[in-house]
Amino acid sequence: MGLMLCMAAFFFATGLLAWKLISNNCFGWVEISAGPRNTLVFFGWMALSPATFASGICKIQWHTNNFPPFIRLLSQAQAVLWLPLLVLVPAYILLNHSRQAGFAPDFVKIPMIMGFVLSILMVLSLILGWFRKIIQLNK
Repeated sequence: MGLMLCMAAFFFATGLLAWKLISNNCFGWVEISAGPRNTLVFFGWMALSPATFASGICKIQWHTNNFPPFIRLLSQAQAVLWLPLLVLVPAYILLNHSRQAGFAPDFVKIPMIMGFVLSILMVLSLILGWFRKIIQLNK
């Protein structure tokens, strides 16, 4: 229960951070129009919390034959710690760094993109594993 409360607080706090970053146009370096860019950031941030939560849960208990093995590998590699850092440290730099509009250095862009992509892959894999488990239970 404590882990769920911490993850809810994490989701709320990072959501506020994402809103602040979007309102300050900190993602202007993504070379697409504002609407799709904000949607992309929204889905990346929506995937970050469940991926972090799942890596914490999978470290505690693992459900065999339901999820891809790379989720277990990531959870054993302490993804619950470094996955949020891949996104939050660059977000801190984008929010507090004096920079030109629409510019972000590569040391900011690459970790943030990696964090979002890993989070989205983990969430999609968890959804696939959940559907697989439902199908097995209905047989």
